[in-house]
Order: sequence, then C-alpha cells, then structure tokens
Amino acid sequence: VSEALAAVPLSRLTRLVAEADLPPEVDVLLCSHLVEARGIERLRVDATTGTRNRWSRIAALRVLALGRPAEAREPLAGAIGDPDEEVVAGAVRILGRIGEPWAGALLIDALRSGRYSRSRIATFLDAFPLDLAALVLPLLDDPDPMLRYWGAVLARRYPAVSERLEQLTDDPEPLVRKAALDTCG
Repeated sequence: VSEALAAVPLSRLTRLVAEADLPPEVDVLLCSHLVEARGIERLRVDATTGTRNRWSRIAALRVLALGRPAEAREPLAGAIGDPDEEVVAGAVRILGRIGEPWAGALLIDALRSGRYSRSRIATFLDAFPLDLAALVLPLLDDPDPMLRYWGAVLARRYPAVSERLEQLTDDPEPLVRKAALDTCG
C-alpha cells in the first residue's frame, strides 16, 4: 500500500482526505502516510496559521489529527478559538472523530464558548465513543441556562446522573425543565 500511495501526488491525497467521506480505516491510513511524507513539523505549521487559506488549514488539521492524534491537540485547541467560523466547524468535525478524552474536553470547551452552533457540537458529543459523564455533569450546574439545557440533553447517555436531572425539572428556565423531563422520560 505504501508503494502505491507514494506514486500519488501529495496534493491529490490531501484533497482526497479533506473532501471525501472515506471509511475510518482508509482515512487513518492515508493520513498516516501524509504525516510521514509531509513531515510532522510542516503539518503543525500548516495546522496553525502557516497555510494559504482556511481549507488548507482544515486539511492539515485533519491529516494531523487522524495520522498522529497526540500531535493535533494543541492545533485543534487553537482552531476551536479561531475567529473563522469555517475553521471552528472543521475542528469540531475533526474532534468528533477522535476517540481521545482530550478531544471530548475540547468539544465541551467549544460548547461552553458558544462561538459555534451548540446543537452541532452536541451532536458530536452525543455520538462520542468515550464516556464523557464527568465533563457533561458540570454543565447541569452552570449559571448559563443554555449550558444547563445542553447538559440535560447530553445526560441521556449517562443514566447515573438521573438524580441530578430530577433536580433540573424545577429549574427556573422552562427550556431546561423540558430537556430534563425529556431526558428523564
């Protein structure tokens, strides 16, 4: 496979990884190859601010995240706080595919910041492959009613928090009460 990939131009592989909806195993294989071919330092620079445009940056973030997840933590954290909404959207999608605890924590941070669609972030958190109850539970006590709402919605994955959800059925905010009742039901 390595020999076959070596024959394909790196720009074409990068575009394929950035645009195609490939099976996870193929994504990881292609991204690992691109990390080796382009070099980790170059990808780190491209994944932060050293790229020509936002799409190149998002592609570099994706290659780094799927090829070497541990190396992507800092660039993805920076992307979550980026002023460009497309970069934030790309980072959220990428984080949703990484089954690492730090990726879940960054998604919770993105949910808290409110700089991107909370419903989209919640979709990735709801499908996250790891147990994030310890990160979701504090949302139930947040002063921001929208974070309590999303905490109640996301808590449906974690039956152990049902007692805390019952308390939210008396929340002063109607939307939070509804989410708590829906989740308890």
